[in-house]
Amino acid sequence: MNNRTLKVSDFATALDLEIVKNPYRFLGLPQGAPIEDVRRSYIRLAKLYHPDLVNPSLSGKNLPQLYSQSDLEAAGIECSIEELIEHLTRAFEDEEKAEALERIRLLAHKKMVEINRAYYEIKSRYDPERWNQLFGYDFEPVFNEEEEEWDRVVHLEGRGKIVVYPNHYEFWVAGPYLSFDYGPDDDHPWEDWYFRHELNLKHMFAHIELREGKPLSGILLEPLFDCFGLDESQSQRLIELLCEGKSTEEVMDELGIPHENKINFREDWDGWLYSLKFRRQINEITTLMREPTRHENGIELIVEEDGLTLKDFDESRFSEADYMLFLTLAYGPLMPRPKTDTRDSGEALRGE
Repeated sequence: MNNRTLKVSDFATALDLEIVKNPYRFLGLPQGAPIEDVRRSYIRLAKLYHPDLVNPSLSGKNLPQLYSQSDLEAAGIECSIEELIEHLTRAFEDEEKAEALERIRLLAHKKMVEINRAYYEIKSRYDPERWNQLFGYDFEPVFNEEEEEWDRVVHLEGRGKIVVYPNHYEFWVAGPYLSFDYGPDDDHPWEDWYFRHELNLKHMFAHIELREGKPLSGILLEPLFDCFGLDESQSQRLIELLCEGKSTEEVMDELGIPHENKINFREDWDGWLYSLKFRRQINEITTLMREPTRHENGIELIVEEDGLTLKDFDESRFSEADYMLFLTLAYGPLMPRPKTDTRDSGEALRGE
């Protein structure tokens, strides 16, 4: 019989015990609050504390309301809230400001971990079917006959759906796509394709980050790097060019990618297709349209406190719950999965 030595990690921490005892407190709710309030509070707190939402435009004035001195000490940060604000708002060196932002991201990460654990604890106390009926999204497996593989589709609260393509093909970037704007005339369904957009969610959030002057998150462009075989230096240069506001043509010239109108597709089909698809993907990031001149008005995107709206031929309004799903699919799950999870991807996406 082998003796087993217990480790510190085998014991629950005081925080773990407190979360199990009263997880509602970590979501700012009274014990036994309705699950509708739990979901609503979780969304609100995720917007405040998700580390991917921390950006250079942060003023610092709200930090004392978000974090306490004990939060800094728990994160191993040896300064006061006042000093952190000073570094963030009055520092003359960019490196000092960047260091302050990283400290705030660390604070946000630790806070988000607590929120996620408390939310997961509450969620585990309810029947999964009931929870999903109220808040869940059921990803429906759909067989893609052209690619001979299974895609995942979810219908949203707003007017549209999400299709998750697991692999890229013919220089079509893999990932979650938002289909919306279903045509104005229900009596002519064969014309609906003209009034329908399929927008890569990661590219949509890259567009939002660029529009708001935030540093472009590389996680949003990783599928694009993979699809077009960009190496590390090319990938970093692409991010820099987009942040500098370069046009699609300038980006292609800087990266040494010839324009498709200069390639004879009969002689070099792969090269022509690579160039065409690359241009369309960059256009989507910078303008939300693969062919910006094709439609008169383009796509107008309005981000609001309780969701977002996309306008073109029609108006597609997406709820707060839809928006949080978009964030999760674009940046990665807010709630980490157990490492021992062996369920298929459909079950994991459903969050059962």
